[in-house]
Amino acid sequence: MRDSLGSNGYNMLLLTAELPPIRTTFSHTELVLIGAELVLVLYGFRLYFLMTRALRAKHPDIWRQLGSPSLSTSNSPSTTSKVTGFVFSGSYRELNDDQINTLAGRWRAVNVLFICGIAALIYQFLRYGP
Repeated sequence: MRDSLGSNGYNMLLLTAELPPIRTTFSHTELVLIGAELVLVLYGFRLYFLMTRALRAKHPDIWRQLGSPSLSTSNSPSTTSKVTGFVFSGSYRELNDDQINTLAGRWRAVNVLFICGIAALIYQFLRYGP
C-alpha cells in the first residue's frame, strides 16, 4: 500500500532506523590523559631549564659540548639530540653531581611517561573514534 507521496513505506523504515550516536566530546579517559600530558610537558620544561642551568653553572665544559642548551633560546636539532643522548645514555652519572643526577633522571622519566601517554591517547582515538 502506498502513502500520499507514492512511497510504499519501505524507504521510510530505512531512514528512521536508529543510528549509533556520534561522539562529539572527549571521553573521561581522554580528558584525564590530555590533562596528564599537559602537566608532563610543563614539568618537563621546568626540569630541562633547571638541568641546563645547573650544567652551565657547575659543568660549563659539558654544557658547551652539548651545544650550550637553553630553554630560553631556540636549540638546534643537533643540540636537542645531544642533550637527549646525554641523558638517556646515562652519561650524566659520570659527573657525580647529585643535583644533575636527580634532574636528569626525572627528565628522562617524564619523557618516557609522555611518550606512553601519547601512545595511550592514540589508542583511545583510534579505538573510539573522533
